[in-house]
Amino acid sequence: MLPDAVDNLGEEQKRLYISVLALICSADGELVREEVSALEQAMGRALVHPESRSQMRQLLANPPHQDDLLGRLDEATARLALRDGFLIAACDGDYDSRELSILVEVHAITGLDETVIDQLIEWVSIQWQQSAYGRELVSSPILGDESALDN
Repeated sequence: MLPDAVDNLGEEQKRLYISVLALICSADGELVREEVSALEQAMGRALVHPESRSQMRQLLANPPHQDDLLGRLDEATARLALRDGFLIAACDGDYDSRELSILVEVHAITGLDETVIDQLIEWVSIQWQQSAYGRELVSSPILGDESALDN
């Protein structure tokens, strides 16, 4: 895995970052394997201790109160949660309106221009294509790779 700005977050902000991602995972009321996998990857990326991971997984069943959670995010954490939140929101094949609603609120904390939302949606599409291409290189496709590579 490549270095990332998540490495620069303090422990409390890392917990908040993961909590926002868990909130997005659970927003549509359906947890799919890909969302849980993406959340696990984010916890690994943030070097969340295994005991803390167990507690954070509970957020999927009992999401934190959105206003309280978002009120504690700092700008840097909100920016990373926005980026990775778009990835998680796309995991199940499309963006649910409840996921987008959370992402819009996270965006409001970031201080970033509104155009970043469309740019992140495009970035997610590129990430899907790059992942599919990597699997194609080693002849290990998954369902959906063909359509990702056609785009």
